[in-house]
Amino acid sequence: MQEAIIGSAGYGRVRPDHREWAQKLLDTPDLVIWDAHTTGLGHFDEIVELALINKAGEILFDSMVRPTQPIPPSASRIHGIYNETAANAPSIDAVYAELCELVPSKTVLAWSGEFDARILGQSLRNTQIPLTARGPIRGVKVESDPLNRYYCEGWTFIDLMFFYADAFGKWNSRHYSYNLVGLPGKGERALHNARMTLEALLELANYSSRAKRD
Repeated sequence: MQEAIIGSAGYGRVRPDHREWAQKLLDTPDLVIWDAHTTGLGHFDEIVELALINKAGEILFDSMVRPTQPIPPSASRIHGIYNETAANAPSIDAVYAELCELVPSKTVLAWSGEFDARILGQSLRNTQIPLTARGPIRGVKVESDPLNRYYCEGWTFIDLMFFYADAFGKWNSRHYSYNLVGLPGKGERALHNARMTLEALLELANYSSRAKRD
């Protein structure tokens, strides 16, 4: 039986049982859970807050990040981080160096792994840090933008949102897939959302597979 790419479930490709997949991920020794807030969603936006926890829920990293561009009011209204709030935060250069030393060769689970890998690359674009192509990201379709494949040496980003939608999303007969759902319990802080991402994975691990609709 062929094991599907993570995130491809719901599109007619063979995949493992939800519980089996989630439990296998939880059994991964180097698993960390990531969440970030940003200046926006576009291809020039940057990280303004980042949190990493391990699968036991212990905090590995939790800090605001000073972007190289102003934080738009529209983004501040969502996550509550303003220019003056992040003014004294460390730069992405310092944060990146700390992360790569703190969590080398890690499996990085994010609610939206494709976006988070891209936003990390974008945030590093104006630095002198050499980026290493390690892609494509396991479990998501990588667009033509090469920044989608750049992250710390040895990191692998995994996208939970698509697999979670296959387990709990509403069926969309037009697209023959399950609709994407937002992160359950999502809040303002990145640390809180990292914990909610872990909770979503645990929910999958304790959820038996359901019969697929035709």
